[in-house]
Amino acid sequence: MQTPRIKSSAHSPSDNTSEEERSDNEASRTALSAFRAKEEQIEKKKMEVREEVFAQLGRVEEETKRLAIIQKELEAMADPTRKEVSAIRKKIDAVNRELKPLGHNCLKKEYKEALEAFNGKSREKAPLEDNLQKIQSSLKVALQRFFGVCVIVIYFAVIYGTYVPDWEFTVHDTESPDYGKFFKLGMTIESNAHVLVAAISISKLKRIQSIVNLLHGRGGKEDGRTI
Repeated sequence: MQTPRIKSSAHSPSDNTSEEERSDNEASRTALSAFRAKEEQIEKKKMEVREEVFAQLGRVEEETKRLAIIQKELEAMADPTRKEVSAIRKKIDAVNRELKPLGHNCLKKEYKEALEAFNGKSREKAPLEDNLQKIQSSLKVALQRFFGVCVIVIYFAVIYGTYVPDWEFTVHDTESPDYGKFFKLGMTIESNAHVLVAAISISKLKRIQSIVNLLHGRGGKEDGRTI
């Protein structure tokens, strides 16, 4: 009777460990299954909440659209011409957008035409200015030559005692007592000489007078004559 007891007591620790392992495994399985079930419940709850949120958002969008439609209807009822005015304004804006580039093109075209016209007038102006300068220079040379001829004529008139008629002249702005005499003498020179003498300024007449006096002095010394 004692021998089997000893055997049973010898196998009892291993049996206890196996039972503990089984109980631990079962506890872990139950905990894992409970955790998975909890996760499934959470995911399910999330999906339900998400569906509810999307449903609410869809309702909000629909209600917003309905409110916009109602607002437009109310505005149309309050001002029936408002819709037509807005449509006309849209058309005007579209036309303005189309006209803007056309306006720029027209301005560019007008500027180009004006620039071409200006360049053409400038090209026409250049030869005219050249001709004017040539005419002025030739006129200046001609006047200088004519002026020299007049001096020579006056010289010979003084030297050879040209007759000066006693015409009556009213000489203005005289600064020299011989100015009137010189002016009378110039009136007896050949054709158109009086025009040049009358047009010359007093300062130039003084210069001519000094030259004449100088020449007259030389002629008087040579011929022994005075005026």
